[in-house]
Amino acid sequence: MDFDQQRYYLDTIEKKHPETVYFHFHDSAHGPNEWSNEKKVITFARALNLLPGISYSQDGRGEPVITYGGTTYRTTDSGVTIDIHEGTRTIDPTTYEVQHNDNFWVRITTKSATATTSGDNTRTGKLVFDVNNRRLNFEGSNYEQAGTEQFQFRDDDNPYTWFNTGEPVTLATALNTIPSIEYSQESKKGHVIQYDAGEKFGGTYRSSTGGTEIIIRQRTADVNPEQYQLRNGDLIWVYVHTDQAPDNEH
Repeated sequence: MDFDQQRYYLDTIEKKHPETVYFHFHDSAHGPNEWSNEKKVITFARALNLLPGISYSQDGRGEPVITYGGTTYRTTDSGVTIDIHEGTRTIDPTTYEVQHNDNFWVRITTKSATATTSGDNTRTGKLVFDVNNRRLNFEGSNYEQAGTEQFQFRDDDNPYTWFNTGEPVTLATALNTIPSIEYSQESKKGHVIQYDAGEKFGGTYRSSTGGTEIIIRQRTADVNPEQYQLRNGDLIWVYVHTDQAPDNEH
């Protein structure tokens, strides 16, 4: 879901709920869905419960229970899975404390959602792409129009959701479909990512360069984009960070 909306901004909700200063969003963030934590260290469970329309708890067995948009999801319900990650690692929101530069991911999958995408030979998943503390938002006509029949983003208010129809494509093919991004590999030297976004964020990043880190994973497993074919439900994580990255204040 997209938190770059007025209803989640601090200046909208703080007067009625002052505690939201502990975890909120605002329109002057460095990138899409970038959160802020001020004044007090809190668990991620409390952070979720500070967001309008969202609640998090655990049942008697310690399994997650999430309510969103009036619907409650439990892993004890048939066909429901709930995955909660910071970066590529699974966390327990009730004990994990929000930290500087954390990247959170909450995914709820239902049996009906899986059936909808698999029946027409369509795979769908998420792509989280961070470059020097800036998360790319794949919402907008330039991303939607650049897609192919095999790999595309859609105008559905889910800026990180991709669709792969027909034959599976490799992750490298998918990345090279995206405007402003080019992916390749240097012989025995690792990943090369070219990101065209101006002087501040753009450039060519090589994992072989000192001070540069490039991580590409499907959930917690490292993958080779030139060999890995996208699968239904994939959570792809591309993380590029250099010594010159601007500080993320949140």
